[in-house]
Amino acid sequence: MKLTDVEIDEIVNQVKASKKYKYLCADTIRDVVKIGSKTHTSLKNLLKYAKKKCHLILASYLSELDYSSSGEELKSAFLSGDQDRITHTCLNIMAKHASTRERMVILNEFYSRLFKITGTPKRMVDLACALNPFSFRWMGVSKDIIYYAYDNNMQTVELIKLYFQLEGLQPLVEERDILCNPPEAVVDVGLLFKMYHCLEHRQKGAGWRVIEKTPAQWMAVSFPTRNLANRNVDIFSNYKQGILEKIKKNRWNFDIVEFENELVLLINKGEERGQ
Repeated sequence: MKLTDVEIDEIVNQVKASKKYKYLCADTIRDVVKIGSKTHTSLKNLLKYAKKKCHLILASYLSELDYSSSGEELKSAFLSGDQDRITHTCLNIMAKHASTRERMVILNEFYSRLFKITGTPKRMVDLACALNPFSFRWMGVSKDIIYYAYDNNMQTVELIKLYFQLEGLQPLVEERDILCNPPEAVVDVGLLFKMYHCLEHRQKGAGWRVIEKTPAQWMAVSFPTRNLANRNVDIFSNYKQGILEKIKKNRWNFDIVEFENELVLLINKGEERGQ
């Protein structure tokens, strides 16, 4: 079904009118509508498809967070000047999203092991970041770092922006669909944590496109190795062959770093170095 821009915008507005999707990036919804229009022959069915697809996409970003109270807790913690309290508040926020909650048990070694290979970044981008920027205090990087954070949930974006301002970081936080609108800024390290398979579910080939289009010397792409029921899973194996073939084709190099519940593929897109 061929749609006009006006018809696409009308469906996007109808989806965003729903309380569930009001904070979801319009570019994400528009992309879903355009893809759905190729297989749906009525506006009614297309709207139904778009809402269902947005529900699946949003599930990757949803948290149990009360954004308003979390913002007040952050302000109060920083106003107190108590560093332990600030750190504890960041942990409480990370605990509200499955992805960062699972990473909390490995935080003390997570970034040090990654950056031992990539080098400590001076410029970094966190793609589809969710609540990961609240792990800044465990990264071992300077507050002078140029740290971009992109997410397609406006509430998440506003909370991270507040945190960056309070922490003394540049508020380089933006509502952005990284598939529709890839980053332009050149960075040392790009983070794509536990999102490759989600992007692939959204659109085949999307995960690799994000890796390829991100102007980073290194890409840190992670996959969970345990599901929400704490059972072992091997999601990486579903994509491993295709990813490694593309790395080889591009004459890039890679390392794999394994933790107890997460596997990180480090792709070196910069200067070649023996694997």
